[in-house]
Amino acid sequence: MLNQTISSPTLAPTRWTDWRRGLTDRQAAMARRYVFMVIVMSALGCIYLWQINVITDLRQKTRDMLDKTEEIEGASAPLMQRLAQWQSPSHIDQEVRAAGWQRADTPIYVQVPFDAETQTSTIQAIASAQDSR
Repeated sequence: MLNQTISSPTLAPTRWTDWRRGLTDRQAAMARRYVFMVIVMSALGCIYLWQINVITDLRQKTRDMLDKTEEIEGASAPLMQRLAQWQSPSHIDQEVRAAGWQRADTPIYVQVPFDAETQTSTIQAIASAQDSR
């Protein structure tokens, strides 16, 4: 029986043709892994940069809204002070007096010309009303 060699030596001429033709199966598999890793890392990098961009946009919009809020509050501060002044009891009393009105809880004093008979009859009427109680 003839012995046939199953594997060729490392420096066999048939192996040189494989090297000249291109990559071996192992090298091709390593190259595919490398390309796959580059694609995955690129995708992750793109996602990371996209998220950073979204976060930066949100921060900028937040700053713009805070600036606008401060501007509106600054413009409304004099109006708020004026409203507080108008709602103060002293200002209301002053406006009421200027219009000629009286508060309901304050007594009204009316000056009556002095007449002895009228005064005596008024005092007697008040005294009789108190005695009847």
